[in-house]
Amino acid sequence: MKKILIIYGPRGGYTEHVADTLKMELSKKFDAKSLPGTMVSLSTFNEYDNIIIGVATLGNDSWNAGRQDMDVNQIQVILNRFDFSRKKVALFGLGNSILYPEHFCDDMGIIEDILQKKNAEIIGYTSTYDYSFKESKALRDNQLCGLALDNDTENEKTEARISAWIDAVTIEFLK
Repeated sequence: MKKILIIYGPRGGYTEHVADTLKMELSKKFDAKSLPGTMVSLSTFNEYDNIIIGVATLGNDSWNAGRQDMDVNQIQVILNRFDFSRKKVALFGLGNSILYPEHFCDDMGIIEDILQKKNAEIIGYTSTYDYSFKESKALRDNQLCGLALDNDTENEKTEARISAWIDAVTIEFLK
């Protein structure tokens, strides 16, 4: 059975809830493990060929603001030190498209940029159809570079978005 590592930050909110939901659903076809960023080391990444990384874009904070939580900081450290060659990586991000329409899920896009430089095979892009935002660093042409969720203002769409995304990434992870 193929293994999937799901890492996320911060703990204790929607990001952790989504990571737990993904683990529960993906465990039907994979050996899935979910860990907050501070529980992950470089050696942990060596054990997995399939990785999901989830982060929240919190308010005006940015990737290098220095005010991030410890889980997100640890994810950043690992991303900058690890060679993702021969790794499939999918991303999910949480943001608020009403309060921060110019920065919707920006951190997901910042992570994707780092992963591209680190030779990762990025999977799990999603259409921007049915999303409401103005700008995002996660935007790639007409797609977002992962599963983008707004549980603050579009909570009613979260379950369907997660389900469709799981179906898509499952096919890619099984290849």
